[in-house]
Amino acid sequence: KGVPVVEIQHGIINASHTAYNYPKDFGNRLTPDYLFTYGTKEHEIFGKNNHFISSDAVFAVGYYYLDEICKNRPNTDFNSLLYKKYKKIVVCSLQDPFEEYMFPFLEQVALLDTSICYLLIPRNAHKSYESFSLEDNLFIVKDLNIYECLQFADFHVTINSSCAIESLFFGVPNILFDYEGWACSYFQNILNDQKHTVMVKSAKEFITAIYSHDFYQKTEIIDKSRQFIERDFSENITYVINEKVLGTLNE
Repeated sequence: KGVPVVEIQHGIINASHTAYNYPKDFGNRLTPDYLFTYGTKEHEIFGKNNHFISSDAVFAVGYYYLDEICKNRPNTDFNSLLYKKYKKIVVCSLQDPFEEYMFPFLEQVALLDTSICYLLIPRNAHKSYESFSLEDNLFIVKDLNIYECLQFADFHVTINSSCAIESLFFGVPNILFDYEGWACSYFQNILNDQKHTVMVKSAKEFITAIYSHDFYQKTEIIDKSRQFIERDFSENITYVINEKVLGTLNE
């Protein structure tokens, strides 16, 4: 019927994601006419050797929800309470398939320095974590989401959650737990600036990174994150729809 189909990015798009990498031209009957991405970084994977979509039909619009979160003030009561007791706040985006590897690692880092607080954000707020023993500076947070916590975090840790990209939007550097090389294989070609993202293999390396690694300042991380997530989603998507999608139909 000639109706344009737009796909809006909803997770990681990279050279390792088979759904977005077509080595042969299978036609476009089952693929979108336009792809609206978080940032410009995704453009790099669409070229002559990838037939999923033409790079000319890929537009960076940002991420609406992150814009909205940034407009709201963080939970200052919770934030202030934590900083009265701890020197640093680390937010961990948990991943269901990797929790059995992440929790032992978190137990180790928590014991190495009890002045650091760890906020563990589950994907499923209704999931029970009673089977895991938690040190006093490890907290399962279920009444705030990952983005609300990133508003006041000093660092972010995960294995290979897409929150490693979203944390940069808030100016929060990543220290990724590279268990079995999973963080490296997933992010090495994307998050390859060690001034905002480092990968560690052990709890000791993690603590060393917190105190000794030379990260960008928060404002610099925010500025450099635009390639991953553009700001001003509403303005961007209105422009792209009117000028690039509908404008093409009217030509």
